[in-house]
Amino acid sequence: MKCPSCGSEYNEVHDTNCPSCGFPLRYIDPQFQDLIYWLKQRLVENSQYSPTFEAQNYESFSNSEFKELQKNQRELEKIIKKNQEINKNINNLGHNQAHIIYEVKELDKKIEENEKEQLNIKRQLSTLEQRLVAIEEQNSQLSTLEQRLVAVEQERSQTQERLNQLDKLSTKLAEIEEYIEAEQEVSSRSNTPQYSSFNSEEEEVINPKPATVSERKLSLAEHKLVKKYNDERESFNNANQVSETEQSSSDRRLGKSKIVILANKRRGNYWIVEQDGITYLIPSNNLRVNQYNVKTVEFVFECLGYQPNMSSHFKLLQPAIVRKTLEGNNWQLEKPGIVQF
Repeated sequence: MKCPSCGSEYNEVHDTNCPSCGFPLRYIDPQFQDLIYWLKQRLVENSQYSPTFEAQNYESFSNSEFKELQKNQRELEKIIKKNQEINKNINNLGHNQAHIIYEVKELDKKIEENEKEQLNIKRQLSTLEQRLVAIEEQNSQLSTLEQRLVAVEQERSQTQERLNQLDKLSTKLAEIEEYIEAEQEVSSRSNTPQYSSFNSEEEEVINPKPATVSERKLSLAEHKLVKKYNDERESFNNANQVSETEQSSSDRRLGKSKIVILANKRRGNYWIVEQDGITYLIPSNNLRVNQYNVKTVEFVFECLGYQPNMSSHFKLLQPAIVRKTLEGNNWQLEKPGIVQF
């Protein structure tokens, strides 16, 4: 237990007075608490209260007053203790309040910074929205341009197709014009007398003269072949080369046969060209017409305008036509061609 006067510890069984202040512990009675509190309040107000004074004047009180005084003193001690706790709590609250105020200020700063950041974000969002609007407008313009480009591309494609058709028509017209000119040239030559450098009867027996070539009307495919030959003769360099066989030439000289047979030969006198299912025969770059072989050549191509020792260059007027022999290794002349010197 503690002394109600000084708060010192005492043994409630053995001690009758406080070991520290001499407070008479045997007179403690709850009935005197109000009186003790009243007396201490008065003593405190008059600055006369002290534990020593209190112990010295206990003997002057009656038993009931003393008990009441003890009671009031205990209450006073409790109140003082509670007051100290309250003051401590108030101090703690003050520290907590200061800390809370500091935290509140920090929070205010953060809130202010957040508000500024939110304002900045709003401005950025507004800028982004404006940019998005501009981008949408650009996308709309691009979409319009794409549609226009598609339309222009369609028009260009249609125009190109028309141009291609016009080119084809122009090419066909040019071919037809050349075809007509060639036909007119052939018609004009049909009334022109031809001269041969071999007039003796002896030579005609040894080298029988071939039948006159009947000029036929060229097909469009033949006309293209003739034009290509006269313009780009080198384009046929890779074509199959043939020449008349020795047996065929010997049989004609002996009068045994008038059939011309041609076979594959390196550096042959003629080219084999297949076109539209027909096999044509045209002179190769190796063919050189002279007074010694002109009669042999004329069994394959009629040589219009040829003059010995004067004519060397010629152009193709009509390709010859050949077909495969029964053996399938050689070609047989079906229709002779015509060349113009």
